[in-house]
Amino acid sequence: MTTLIPCPFCGDEDATLKSGPCIFTRPKPATFMAQVHCAHCGAAGTRFCGEDNLANANKKAIAAWNAADRTVATILARVTSIARDVFSVSLAGWIICLIISDADLGATFRSLIIGSFIAGVPLMTYEHYRNRKA
Repeated sequence: MTTLIPCPFCGDEDATLKSGPCIFTRPKPATFMAQVHCAHCGAAGTRFCGEDNLANANKKAIAAWNAADRTVATILARVTSIARDVFSVSLAGWIICLIISDADLGATFRSLIIGSFIAGVPLMTYEHYRNRKA
């Protein structure tokens, strides 16, 4: 069996393949279905139902899951990284402005700190929650 790659929506690695007799084609007892589900966010891959062979249904479901677009998780990681970098640079600039006593420039850096903090904390919290593994 091919390995399942992480969820395209949340990035969690706890995806499972659920397969068995197809409940939608009941009069034909010899058909099977397979679908991949993320145990973390509940995302589901394409359901392959009505397959004559359980192994083929499993292969198709895994292939569809692994081929899914993972742009969302990548964008979230990039935005989080940018927010973290803006916060770090702004904090350093604000401290320098405190040392050299430049109030106008200090106010600008203070605004950047607040903005990046508001954007960054929820994103970093989500990223930490998503990436933690026991």
